[in-house]
Amino acid sequence: MANREDYSVEKELLETTLMGSGFVTKSAIYRWDDQELMANGPPTFVPKPQGIEDVINAFDGDVDGISERFVDLGNDLPVMVPGKLLEGRIACSDGKTGGIIFFRTNLSLIVVCYDEKPAVVTRLGFKVADHLRDIDR
Repeated sequence: MANREDYSVEKELLETTLMGSGFVTKSAIYRWDDQELMANGPPTFVPKPQGIEDVINAFDGDVDGISERFVDLGNDLPVMVPGKLLEGRIACSDGKTGGIIFFRTNLSLIVVCYDEKPAVVTRLGFKVADHLRDIDR
Protein backbone atom coordinates (compact mmCIF):
# COMPACT_ATOMS: atom_id res chain seq x y z
CA MET A 1 0.00 0.00 0.00
CA ALA A 2 1.28 3.47 -0.85
CA ASN A 3 2.00 6.00 1.88
CA ARG A 4 -1.36 7.60 2.56
CA GLU A 5 -0.31 9.95 5.35
CA ASP A 6 -0.26 12.94 3.02
CA TYR A 7 -3.78 12.10 1.78
CA SER A 8 -2.76 12.92 -1.79
CA VAL A 9 -5.16 10.32 -3.21
CA GLU A 10 -8.11 11.71 -1.27
CA LYS A 11 -7.23 15.28 -2.20
CA GLU A 12 -6.89 14.39 -5.89
CA LEU A 13 -10.21 12.51 -5.96
CA LEU A 14 -11.99 15.34 -4.18
CA GLU A 15 -10.55 18.04 -6.43
CA THR A 16 -10.94 16.27 -9.77
CA THR A 17 -13.88 13.87 -9.49
CA LEU A 18 -16.07 15.75 -7.03
CA MET A 19 -15.32 19.49 -7.02
CA GLY A 20 -14.11 19.42 -10.63
CA SER A 21 -17.41 17.99 -11.82
CA GLY A 22 -19.30 21.26 -11.58
CA PHE A 23 -22.15 19.47 -9.76
CA VAL A 24 -20.65 19.28 -6.26
CA THR A 25 -20.71 22.51 -4.25
CA LYS A 26 -18.85 21.34 -1.14
CA SER A 27 -17.11 18.12 -0.21
CA ALA A 28 -14.94 16.56 2.47
CA ILE A 29 -13.27 13.24 3.12
CA TYR A 30 -12.67 12.12 6.71
CA ARG A 31 -10.68 9.28 8.16
CA TRP A 32 -13.25 6.92 9.69
CA ASP A 33 -11.51 5.90 12.92
CA ASP A 34 -10.71 9.34 14.33
CA GLN A 35 -12.63 11.76 12.06
CA GLU A 36 -9.46 13.48 10.87
CA LEU A 37 -10.19 15.73 7.88
CA MET A 38 -8.13 14.40 4.96
CA ALA A 39 -9.44 16.58 2.13
CA ASN A 40 -11.99 19.34 1.72
CA GLY A 41 -13.25 21.70 -0.92
CA PRO A 42 -13.56 24.55 -0.98
CA PRO A 43 -10.80 24.99 1.63
CA THR A 44 -13.19 26.94 3.88
CA PHE A 45 -15.61 24.00 4.09
CA VAL A 46 -15.07 22.35 7.45
CA PRO A 47 -18.24 20.61 8.67
CA LYS A 48 -19.22 20.78 12.33
CA PRO A 49 -17.57 17.90 14.22
CA GLN A 50 -20.85 16.97 15.97
CA GLY A 51 -22.58 16.59 12.60
CA ILE A 52 -19.83 14.28 11.31
CA GLU A 53 -19.85 12.26 14.53
CA ASP A 54 -23.64 11.86 14.33
CA VAL A 55 -23.42 10.55 10.76
CA ILE A 56 -20.60 8.12 11.58
CA ASN A 57 -22.59 6.85 14.54
CA ALA A 58 -25.63 6.38 12.28
CA PHE A 59 -23.60 4.22 9.89
CA ASP A 60 -22.60 2.16 12.94
CA GLY A 61 -26.26 1.73 13.95
CA ASP A 62 -26.64 4.50 16.56
CA VAL A 63 -29.15 6.96 15.11
CA ASP A 64 -29.82 8.93 18.31
CA GLY A 65 -27.72 11.91 17.18
CA ILE A 66 -29.31 12.35 13.77
CA SER A 67 -32.75 11.64 15.27
CA GLU A 68 -32.30 14.45 17.79
CA ARG A 69 -30.24 16.98 15.80
CA PHE A 70 -30.88 15.85 12.22
CA VAL A 71 -27.84 16.51 9.98
CA ASP A 72 -26.25 19.86 10.83
CA LEU A 73 -22.89 20.51 9.17
CA GLY A 74 -22.97 24.30 9.53
CA ASN A 75 -21.15 26.22 6.77
CA ASP A 76 -24.32 27.93 5.52
CA LEU A 77 -25.94 24.56 4.86
CA PRO A 78 -29.48 24.06 6.10
CA VAL A 79 -30.14 21.47 8.79
CA MET A 80 -31.38 18.43 6.86
CA VAL A 81 -33.50 15.40 7.67
CA PRO A 82 -31.56 12.23 6.84
CA GLY A 83 -32.99 9.52 4.66
CA LYS A 84 -32.47 5.79 5.03
CA LEU A 85 -29.11 4.08 5.07
CA LEU A 86 -28.89 2.41 1.66
CA GLU A 87 -25.94 0.70 -0.02
CA GLY A 88 -23.29 2.35 2.17
CA ARG A 89 -24.73 5.82 1.87
CA ILE A 90 -27.05 8.21 3.67
CA ALA A 91 -28.79 10.85 1.58
CA CYS A 92 -30.28 14.06 2.96
CA SER A 93 -32.49 16.48 1.08
CA ASP A 94 -32.83 20.21 1.55
CA GLY A 95 -36.50 19.91 0.56
CA LYS A 96 -35.81 21.46 -2.84
CA THR A 97 -33.31 20.16 -5.41
CA GLY A 98 -30.19 19.98 -3.24
CA GLY A 99 -28.82 17.96 -0.39
CA ILE A 100 -25.93 16.05 1.11
CA ILE A 101 -24.92 12.45 0.47
CA PHE A 102 -22.57 10.60 2.82
CA PHE A 103 -20.64 7.55 1.61
CA ARG A 104 -18.83 5.09 3.84
CA THR A 105 -15.78 3.01 3.03
CA ASN A 106 -13.82 0.84 5.46
CA LEU A 107 -11.47 3.72 6.29
CA SER A 108 -13.25 6.91 5.29
CA LEU A 109 -16.40 9.01 5.23
CA ILE A 110 -17.09 11.03 2.09
CA VAL A 111 -19.34 14.10 2.35
CA VAL A 112 -20.83 15.43 -0.89
CA CYS A 113 -23.04 18.55 -1.02
CA TYR A 114 -24.98 19.61 -4.10
CA ASP A 115 -27.62 22.07 -5.30
CA GLU A 116 -29.12 19.90 -8.05
CA LYS A 117 -28.72 16.65 -10.01
CA PRO A 118 -28.71 14.15 -7.11
CA ALA A 119 -28.41 11.15 -9.46
CA VAL A 120 -25.25 12.55 -11.05
CA VAL A 121 -23.77 13.44 -7.66
CA THR A 122 -24.59 9.97 -6.33
CA ARG A 123 -22.69 8.37 -9.22
CA LEU A 124 -19.70 10.66 -8.58
CA GLY A 125 -19.74 9.81 -4.87
CA PHE A 126 -19.86 6.08 -5.57
CA LYS A 127 -16.96 6.47 -8.00
CA VAL A 128 -14.82 8.08 -5.28
CA ALA A 129 -15.99 5.57 -2.65
CA ASP A 130 -15.19 2.62 -4.93
CA HIS A 131 -11.73 3.99 -5.62
CA LEU A 132 -11.05 4.48 -1.91
CA ARG A 133 -12.37 0.99 -1.13
CA ASP A 134 -9.88 -0.44 -3.63
CA ILE A 135 -6.95 1.19 -1.83
CA ASP A 136 -8.38 0.54 1.67
CA ARG A 137 -7.50 -3.14 1.30
